[in-house]
Amino acid sequence: MPTIDDAVRAAEAGDLRAARATAAGLAKAGDPTAMRLLGHFHLDGAPTPDDVGLAAYWFFQAWQAGVDEAERDIVRVRAELEHAAHEMASAEARVALGLILMFGHDAPDAAANYFGAAAEAGHPEGLRMLAFQHAEGRGVPRDPAAARELYRRAADAGDPFAPVALAGMLDAGVGGARDRDGAIRYLRRAADAGAPDADQRLAELLAERNRDRRDANEAVQRLVRAAAAGPADAAYRVDAADGSWSVLVRDQGRTVAMPGLTPEELVGLPED
Repeated sequence: MPTIDDAVRAAEAGDLRAARATAAGLAKAGDPTAMRLLGHFHLDGAPTPDDVGLAAYWFFQAWQAGVDEAERDIVRVRAELEHAAHEMASAEARVALGLILMFGHDAPDAAANYFGAAAEAGHPEGLRMLAFQHAEGRGVPRDPAAARELYRRAADAGDPFAPVALAGMLDAGVGGARDRDGAIRYLRRAADAGAPDADQRLAELLAERNRDRRDANEAVQRLVRAAAAGPADAAYRVDAADGSWSVLVRDQGRTVAMPGLTPEELVGLPED
């Protein structure tokens, strides 16, 4: 697996693209040091307004993850960030500035202006953050219907976190009628992207829907995945809504009991 040293060596060799890609993989996996390093890589060379925004974004993420030095990085880049957000209309810069204002300075009203501008440009995280504000009533009026639509747009634009939030609203009927099938579609997307707990919740909804054996088949597979990612001593269970079958998974997916189901009827079923 690539390391921070690999990213540094690529930068020293003049391969900034490779340096950024390596640091980005580590940063997205949660490495705070890589987050700060990636911020600096975005300022190397001839940074564009979006690079300035991404630098501030990753400095902010590093700061939130406990890297105190990253706060000083944010201060140093602040003037460039505001220029990129205001004069250059960079959506990346607007999202970064919104996050800094929202969570660094507790100024949700000001943050909403930047998230709103980024959302108008179709920026996935700008859409998601504006959705969050409408869902919570922070900096903007609470509007569940608007939040639901913004989460949908963010999810469809590729934001990795919006599908879980949207699925929760669709399942609960918040901001509109309950849409279990829609919740299943977006939870499937979230689970396939590795969102924590999405496989388990998806298995529960599939068991509730229990449309045919395809739902049972996928529920088994999703529960096994959830167990494999969970604690060694945990047990996971779902029951069909009509009581016709259930699935119990233990030992991180190594032990599976399926009362009411047989392995033969679950083999070779087409995908939903």
